[in-house]
Amino acid sequence: MLCNCPLTDVGGSLFQCAIHGTEHVCGRACRSGIVKDKGLIVCPITSIVLGKVAVDVGGVRAMRTPAPKRKRENPNAWIVTLGPGPSKKAKPLPGICPVPEKVDFEDDNNDKARRSTKSEIPLSVFAGILHRMLHGTERQALERANNKKRFQTMLDAGRNYLKCKQKSGSPGNLVDAFATMLTSVDLDGYRMLGVPGPLLNDIVHFLATYIQGAFRRIAPIRDQLQAYSLLPESQKTHGITRGQGSRATVKMDPVTFTVQIIKIMGRGGMRSLADQRVLVPSLMFCNVMFPLPGQMSKIVGRMSKFKLEPFLRQADKIEDELVGNPSLTVARCIPAYEDLVVHDEGPLVPSVSIMRMPGEIGPFCVYQEEGEYPVVLSERVGYFLDMTLKSGPYARWHQAAKHCSP
Repeated sequence: MLCNCPLTDVGGSLFQCAIHGTEHVCGRACRSGIVKDKGLIVCPITSIVLGKVAVDVGGVRAMRTPAPKRKRENPNAWIVTLGPGPSKKAKPLPGICPVPEKVDFEDDNNDKARRSTKSEIPLSVFAGILHRMLHGTERQALERANNKKRFQTMLDAGRNYLKCKQKSGSPGNLVDAFATMLTSVDLDGYRMLGVPGPLLNDIVHFLATYIQGAFRRIAPIRDQLQAYSLLPESQKTHGITRGQGSRATVKMDPVTFTVQIIKIMGRGGMRSLADQRVLVPSLMFCNVMFPLPGQMSKIVGRMSKFKLEPFLRQADKIEDELVGNPSLTVARCIPAYEDLVVHDEGPLVPSVSIMRMPGEIGPFCVYQEEGEYPVVLSERVGYFLDMTLKSGPYARWHQAAKHCSP
């Protein structure tokens, strides 16, 4: 474990602390690099840029000058190469390996009215949408407006309480006034803001991989359901009209699909009406961290009219021989989920670093326990949790976040 003292470059990519004698090897041999904004891999100890990566369906690859293509055993593995220039070895990252979806059903109907969907969307697209929804600029502006509205609602409730007491001629008290103000706020509509960091990045990576796999499964089912609605009535096993089947022709873009599936997971998931099997899993994280359903468009912009829930209900009525199984469980959408490798190396990431209250009142401080990543918390919260103070206090949360480096 390195100390927090400044390190001196002694040459040969070796940095050393003159006080404690601790050493850190940087450059190509650095194992502490983390991915920052815009795909830059930066060493958090020396602040040296080690390389740049981009995420696509094939995995994570270094962005550098073109080099001769090399064969590797697993083309779908997550690969990262650090440092400029050609890398001698490509190291597989632990995590989830997206496997290309094998489509069992092939539709030969060449109906021109049917709008097919491109199933291969880069993972970075879904990850970018999730980051915008969790802590992007639009999301922060929305939460500031929501917090201002809640604060004004509380003030109005307190004033109305005191006015009613004054008109009735009976004395009021501040305890009852504060209680009235607190009950005037709908806590079910309260949402947290995501805090960028290692733990939140892992959660976004998992969600993006799952949504990408679900998108791959739904894309061929859309074509199958549309083809089924065009069959003669004698060949149909369930009464789905052409009008109902037209839902499959509505444009299904990654933004609309991500918003739709996040909504379903946040309100408790979705089960089949026939046998109660899981169609979409439940994830309460989506209920507290993502915007309210009616405010999604303020974050991601205009969306298409595609509706995932009625689409899954229709596909669930028909046998799998005609329309594929619409169940979007984690195991089906992430085939390599069982092979996920969890490493216990490196600093611990406290769970309090995942989210923060959008309207929290400062001052704010940076706290860090030994062997853990630093976190930014309100001074009163850090004092209540008896955490070790690293620096602060600061008037604003963003000022403290600038000093929150390992």
